[in-house]
Amino acid sequence: MSNQERNFHILLVDDEEDICQIYTAYLRRHGFKVSTAYRSDEAMRILVSEDVDFIISDIKMPGASGFDLLDLSKIYQSTVPVVLISGDTDGQVIEEFGRQSVHCFQKPVKFDELLQLIEEQLLLNASKSRVTA
Repeated sequence: MSNQERNFHILLVDDEEDICQIYTAYLRRHGFKVSTAYRSDEAMRILVSEDVDFIISDIKMPGASGFDLLDLSKIYQSTVPVVLISGDTDGQVIEEFGRQSVHCFQKPVKFDELLQLIEEQLLLNASKSRVTA
């Protein structure tokens, strides 16, 4: 998928502003529109008011967690793929969600792997949309 072919909106959620800035710069460089939220309540407002194509969220944040955001995404935009990011160093969270078919990465995230997953999930969603249309 070339940068010009991308017209997708990614919601990026992390309470660490520097992390958001790094991810946002990378994703925009690859042609994505990116909305950032530093708290789950900000992300929830975006999720209920805008169409997003993909969500990347940290798990542990003040207030509502990435898990809460995952639950809300299933209500408002059920077909949107979600990737959770964890600083959990023993990998327990990642293993648990892997069993539930939720994509989860451990920090620090390898950008090339994240980009590959985003592209695969967006193409999969696009092909499902064409089938149901």
